[in-house]
Amino acid sequence: MKTVTKKILASLLMLTLFCGFVPLTAYAQADITAAFTDPNFLAQVYRVTRKTAPEPIFDTDVANVKIFNVSGRNIQSLAGLEYFVSLTTLDCYNNQLTSLPALPPSLAKLDCSNNQLTALPALPSGLTSLLCSDNQLTGIDVTGLPLDFLRCFYNNMADITDIIGYERGILSFYPQNIVTPGSIEMLRDQLAAAKAVKRGLFTVGRHWRALQTAIAESQAFLDQVLLDDTNFTGKQVSDQCKLLKDAVEKVEKLTVLNYIAVFFYFIFFGWIFMMI
Repeated sequence: MKTVTKKILASLLMLTLFCGFVPLTAYAQADITAAFTDPNFLAQVYRVTRKTAPEPIFDTDVANVKIFNVSGRNIQSLAGLEYFVSLTTLDCYNNQLTSLPALPPSLAKLDCSNNQLTALPALPSGLTSLLCSDNQLTGIDVTGLPLDFLRCFYNNMADITDIIGYERGILSFYPQNIVTPGSIEMLRDQLAAAKAVKRGLFTVGRHWRALQTAIAESQAFLDQVLLDDTNFTGKQVSDQCKLLKDAVEKVEKLTVLNYIAVFFYFIFFGWIFMMI
């Protein structure tokens, strides 16, 4: 009887160990660190997973990430993005991307503006918002997508026919072969914003002079377009807008540094005054 009891207990123990072992093997984590070939993108993966290099990144670390913002990080490749299987929002604008990898099927919002993209991959079937301005796209296929918003100006698309399958939602698009009232209005707005920035500056330097030149050139260009827009293209208008935008961004960055410098200047001399 004792022998039988021991055998039963031994069998139960083996069964328990086996049942406990199966989940561990069935749900083993995969190290995907090497999939992120771009060091700048890898740094953002560490950030969103709250890990520290050189800790390994596992597939389970990124499987539940829903929102990922990697904008303005000088990223050249998003290799490894396929492991973000629950991702719904991706912001990757203002980088150095020339292509995008396969996008997660769960993605609903994508902003890949201000890169060097010449084409987009197959877009997820549930995509509702697509922002892809300031690239080199010659066409977009959005057939069957439930888009509520599409912004794709400042590309190399000649006219609306280069956007295939767009049937609904808000569209922001300026064709590159002709000048439209919308593109002229955008140049006016960009020019007004640049002038406002210039008026608010207290510094004079290389970037300030570049902004002053850009404003003068853009104003002269706008005056010519208003006289006869048939001599110009939509691409020329968008290029002028980008020129102004870039000049403003450079000056604004410099202005922030100047304010910081002035702050420390007063702190330093205030400290000296108190010591005297």
